[in-house]
Amino acid sequence: MAEKRMAPGKADVPYDIRERSFLFGVRVIKWTTSRKEARESRFWVRTICAANNDSPEGQALVQESTELINILSTLIKKNKDSLKSD
Repeated sequence: MAEKRMAPGKADVPYDIRERSFLFGVRVIKWTTSRKEARESRFWVRTICAANNDSPEGQALVQESTELINILSTLIKKNKDSLKSD
C-alpha cells in the first residue's frame, strides 16, 4: 500500500489535499471573475439595446452572455461540490 506524503509541520494534512485545495481556489477565483465580467457585459449590452430600440444583434449578444454565465456558474458549482465530496 502506498504511503501518503505529509506536509511539513502538518502531520494530519496530506500534500494532495492541500495542493488540490489551492488549485481549486485558483480555478474558482478565475471563473468567478469571468462570471462577473460576463454579467457586466450583459448589463451594458442590455442598456445599449434599450437605447437603440432592441436590435436583433443586441438580443443575440444578451442570449450568448446569458449562456456563458450559466456555463461558468455550472463550472463553479460542480467544482465546489467535487471538493466537498473528497
